[in-house]
Amino acid sequence: MGGLLVLFLMGLYIWIAYKVVRRVSPVWGKALLVLVFVLIPTADALWGRYVTLSELCKDAGLQVFQKASKEGGLLEYRNPDDHWIRTAGIAFSEGKLPSTPYSRLSIVDGKPLLERDVTPKSKYVLTEWETVSIGKDDSFTRHELRIENRVSGESIARYRGYHFSGGWVERFLGSFADSGPQGARCTVPAFNIEILIQSAFN
Repeated sequence: MGGLLVLFLMGLYIWIAYKVVRRVSPVWGKALLVLVFVLIPTADALWGRYVTLSELCKDAGLQVFQKASKEGGLLEYRNPDDHWIRTAGIAFSEGKLPSTPYSRLSIVDGKPLLERDVTPKSKYVLTEWETVSIGKDDSFTRHELRIENRVSGESIARYRGYHFSGGWVERFLGSFADSGPQGARCTVPAFNIEILIQSAFN
């Protein structure tokens, strides 16, 4: 049903544009009106993609501000595992699930040692994904994941990306589709948490 409504609205808009343009006599007037009718649904989408998003994307991607000490450990908001200890050489991993006490995992004599109900002592923390709206209409959002100094809150390394949810017509028409508005995002190199942690601790 949503797809049929989208097609109906598009057809209605084209029909209205045709009727208006047909009433104008000068050729230059017709050309100007055609341009106006094309820009009404597309101007903000084109500006958003090729101007605003392009400018924002200069700030996107991975940035390492300083190297973290492997002896400082890493706190995550999930149960600790030995993956970062083995792959990045971090001395210990701490974490917890909601409504559970903190645990600490380290490697002793080549075997994992899990300590339960501990007070975190990690110098660094891996934040959860943070999403922030940019602008008044929420069409731009920033997504960020960081490794921070737990005491000072200073960023050690971060990965940042931006998303544009499309112009007003795309968002309106997308509200009728199951997938929603598609928009565009920064085309930065593929990212995963491992890249962030390896870059910060190595």
